[in-house]
Amino acid sequence: MTSSDGAVFFVRKCYLNVVSVDSLVNRVDSAGFGGAVLSEEESEDVVSAAFAFGAETKAAEYLARCEQCRFKLAQKLLQKKFPQDAVDAALDRLESKGLLDDSRFASAWIRSHCATKYQGRSRLLSELLSRGISREVAVSALDSFFSGDEDGGGVSEEEMCAKALGKGIRLGKSGDKLLKYLLDCGFPYGMARRAMRGE
Repeated sequence: MTSSDGAVFFVRKCYLNVVSVDSLVNRVDSAGFGGAVLSEEESEDVVSAAFAFGAETKAAEYLARCEQCRFKLAQKLLQKKFPQDAVDAALDRLESKGLLDDSRFASAWIRSHCATKYQGRSRLLSELLSRGISREVAVSALDSFFSGDEDGGGVSEEEMCAKALGKGIRLGKSGDKLLKYLLDCGFPYGMARRAMRGE
């Protein structure tokens, strides 16, 4: 579309709530080269749809680089000054197309994070919740990761605790400081004590 000042912008018809694309095309065809004049309500609808399309395009750029969660992606788009309603509409569409998925993000984030950091379920859950992942989605991703099968993470929480114990020892921790380190990593007290005893 082109505005009266010559600016060109794009809209996706699914973002239009007031304007009918067919009636708009008919009006443009009948108005000739000068184009159709829109009412104030129609103009606002077209501008809103253009913002939603812009937000979708920017979100797709972020998603092309790596998995994103809805909450953090919305924050990035709002920082780019897209209106909240445009952001919501764009992210809803990306979710409906399977391009944005908090479950997929949570699983990918856990695998990536745990490749270098050895943390327990409670710490990982806290980290996911802070990223706007729902508790249900986060718990499901953690259950899959700690299932010990190849599709999950291939590791149990006890094995992760043993790895954290080894790292703590390499860092020169022992006794109560080692126990505190394991607890800070998110492992349950009993699991940490058993790991320290070599059980």
